[in-house]
Amino acid sequence: MSLISVEVEALLYLFAAVCFIMALKGLSSPKSARRGNLIGALGALVGIATVFLAEELRNVGWILLVIGVGTLISVPASRMVKMTQMPQLVALFNGVGGGAAAIVALWNGAQLTHQASSLRWHSPSLLEAFHSLDPSLPLPSCRK
Repeated sequence: MSLISVEVEALLYLFAAVCFIMALKGLSSPKSARRGNLIGALGALVGIATVFLAEELRNVGWILLVIGVGTLISVPASRMVKMTQMPQLVALFNGVGGGAAAIVALWNGAQLTHQASSLRWHSPSLLEAFHSLDPSLPLPSCRK
C-alpha cells in the first residue's frame, strides 16, 4: 500500500533527479564541490524516502540493517582517508555499489526462473546458492 499518491511520487523522483544533476554541476568546481555534495545527498535522501513511502516493501528490517551497517563502515572510512587518497576511496565505494547492484540483479534473475521456464542459467551452482538462501525460490531443471 502506497502512503503517497502517484503524482507526489513522480514529483519527488523528479526533484531527486534534478538534485543529482545540480550536484554534478556543483562538483565541477572546487569552490562549489561541498554544496554539490550536499545537494546530491539531499537528492539521495529524497529518493530513498520516496521508495519507502511509495512502495510496499518486504524485509524493511533487513533493508534498514544493511543501510546501518553500510553507514557504520563508510562514514569512519571516509573520515580517515587523506584528500590525496580520495579518488581511490571513491573507486572502492563505486566498486562495492556495483557489486551490490550485480547481486540484486542476479537475485531478481533467480526469482524470474519460475516465471519463464525457457530461461536457462549458465551457472546452476549460482542458482542453487540463491536457493539455499531462499528455499521458496524454485529450482528449475538447468542441467543437461
